[in-house]
Amino acid sequence: MTFPLQSVNLNLLVYFRALIEERHVSHAAKKVGVTQPAMSVALKSLRKLFSDPLLVPGEKGLVPTPVALKLAEQIRPILKELGSILACPLVFDPKCDAIIFKVIMSDYSSAVLLPEIMRRMPVGCSGITFEILPWSTLNDPSQIDQVDLILGFYMDQTPEHFHEAVLFDDRCVVLVSAHHPRIKNRLTTKMYLKERHVAVRVEDGANGSVNQGLADLGVMRNIVLKVPYYLSMPIAVSQTDLIATTTSRTADIFAAHFPLRVFKAPFPLKAMPVKCLWHRRTDASPAHQWLRGLVMEAFEELTSTAIQD
Repeated sequence: MTFPLQSVNLNLLVYFRALIEERHVSHAAKKVGVTQPAMSVALKSLRKLFSDPLLVPGEKGLVPTPVALKLAEQIRPILKELGSILACPLVFDPKCDAIIFKVIMSDYSSAVLLPEIMRRMPVGCSGITFEILPWSTLNDPSQIDQVDLILGFYMDQTPEHFHEAVLFDDRCVVLVSAHHPRIKNRLTTKMYLKERHVAVRVEDGANGSVNQGLADLGVMRNIVLKVPYYLSMPIAVSQTDLIATTTSRTADIFAAHFPLRVFKAPFPLKAMPVKCLWHRRTDASPAHQWLRGLVMEAFEELTSTAIQD
């Protein structure tokens, strides 16, 4: 016979254990902290539940029936295991546990942040998967509550039910071909404005600092090419006389792989905060605490470098 758990008061198992151990209603009631009438009601419910007297009067107290003795053997390890679960906090072992972390990243985040995180993943974490979602996921209400982290230049108001922390600040620089016909050893504002520009069509607000800096000067860039991805930028710049304004960390990555030179922006630009946002539902989750710790650890050095800059 089976019983739907929702129809069973699981406290009855605790009362049953006390009755088996004490063999006396009053003593059992005292052991679990209830009144004798309450324990008597519990015994009546147990008898009905298992269709057996369970405990009958004897010379030295209550005597368990064969059904009660068998039940005691089955219930004892269940209650012990349940007690262990409740007594010990949940832990996360990255080498044993399996989990999928859903992380929203822009192209910038994927290029600059993701490798730093993956390099710090402990060896043997075969059950951990990072599912990188596009920045446009932020506009999908059906998905946003399932997201674990958001990493990037988040300039908008923090989404409801999310916390945020600044990882570091990144500054803007100018990328120029190593073989540019006009820009050699220096870059002035006048030269910058004369040149043709390539810009990345981004969704994470990374262009905001550049546009604001130019607006403060009352001037505009001559943008002749807009590309959808960061990776398109260094290819276009390295093979033409176009120039591009980007962040220092992406510029360093591009300059290491393409024939490019990096110049300091010739006019004041505000540093842009790279943020980590996480959903409140993950606050107490050991797995997500581990994830956020991994992210913070990955960017301690980057944070230090940004402060020095």
